[in-house]
Amino acid sequence: MTEQAQDAQAFNTQAFNNDIWNDYYEQAWQVRKDLMQRIISEGERHPLRVISKLESIMRFSHQERILEKDNPRFIFEEDSHYVRQLIPNVHCDREVRSIQLEPVLKLPTGLDVDQLLPHRDGYQRVPDYTYNDNIQFLVDFTRLRDFDAVIELGSGFGQNLFKLYYQGGPNVPYYACEYTQSGVSCTDMLAQLDADLRLEAHRFDYKNPDFSFLPSLKKVLVFTCHSIEQVTYIPNELIERISAIAQDVTCIHIEPFGFQLKAQEHDNELDREHRELFAKNGWNQNLAQSLVFHHLNNTIELTYMAANVMGGTKANPSSLALWSSVK
Repeated sequence: MTEQAQDAQAFNTQAFNNDIWNDYYEQAWQVRKDLMQRIISEGERHPLRVISKLESIMRFSHQERILEKDNPRFIFEEDSHYVRQLIPNVHCDREVRSIQLEPVLKLPTGLDVDQLLPHRDGYQRVPDYTYNDNIQFLVDFTRLRDFDAVIELGSGFGQNLFKLYYQGGPNVPYYACEYTQSGVSCTDMLAQLDADLRLEAHRFDYKNPDFSFLPSLKKVLVFTCHSIEQVTYIPNELIERISAIAQDVTCIHIEPFGFQLKAQEHDNELDREHRELFAKNGWNQNLAQSLVFHHLNNTIELTYMAANVMGGTKANPSSLALWSSVK
């Protein structure tokens, strides 16, 4: 096979993988939109309360990805794991006035007591309600820094932006940039609940980054959170176009790129599982390489890059990179 043919085959494979994931997320966000519409119809009017109730439903619902070639599907069974009957572990012997406590595997809600979460070079056993709250990190980062807008790329149904605003983020315009129409529709629906929140949702494609919908901005925060994840290879011009959004751009990537920072022969168990998952799913292979390339070419100023320091899920730990536009 010629080099040109190999490149064409790689491009077609990438396009196929990305199309599958785009179709899948159209369905996943539509399910969430339907649930949130029901929650709103039941009387909820605050976006954060709507999202919190949705997240509770999602914690207890069966969710399954079926990635067939021409028919990717999101399987959803609402509250299928919710336990209404209390789970006892206390046994009382009233004659001798003592109790025995059985070892527990489940909490009274029905969730597992323990889960394994990745951190640095391995896994830690933590409570199931331990939450990787990347939003608190963003609130802390923005509290004593001035921005005139916040932009999320690959914003899904907008949950990160709503949480950032209501948990103390900057009181500035927010822009949700999302590929799927169902994700944009969800964001619009929630934004209409609060007239004080300045949030716009726009269609956005990592493979053809176009920011023409943005007004003239001076100093902005751009962030991504496990959205570049699903783009097999980001185009070379993506980082450069992000850096040109405003006069002064700060960009934060909370993305699973940790395995990209070392040669495969140096993988530990977590790296190996991570790399295999991404190869299987056709997920991102070049974010770290792209950031380093643009830093060395003086397109951006890469100031922070650390592997597996922001939580994540099993075999998919979150890493952190921060860069700014060259002034």
